[in-house]
Amino acid sequence: MRAWLAALGLAAMAVPAWADPVDCDPPLSTMESDLCQSIEVEQAQAQLDALYQRALRSLEQACPVSADACGNARLALTRAQRHWAAFRDADCESAYAFHSDGSGRNSARLDCLTGHISTRKQQLRAHFEIR
Repeated sequence: MRAWLAALGLAAMAVPAWADPVDCDPPLSTMESDLCQSIEVEQAQAQLDALYQRALRSLEQACPVSADACGNARLALTRAQRHWAAFRDADCESAYAFHSDGSGRNSARLDCLTGHISTRKQQLRAHFEIR
């Protein structure tokens, strides 16, 4: 997924430096819309990454006396996050594939990513009592 977002970011950089920045309020073209959505996804992913790090730290702070239990909890969370990311990417790829013959394919993928990231942030907050 990050490679795909990076490719979209490179496409954005292909716009001449003298060009006006993309106005996301509201975007007027499909390309502008895709660029605006990709910015939102990148910001949401950065928030999720920070929340995930907070969840890992909360495990260390709330860890019982047993170091084994702490390590197991950290390993389980790390594994869960890795599996979640694989599911998210596969699910959003299916949304993209379904719309692959239209101009809304990028938007479909980005909407999918936004939804999954939002849900995962809620899950981490609830599981690890992070506000």
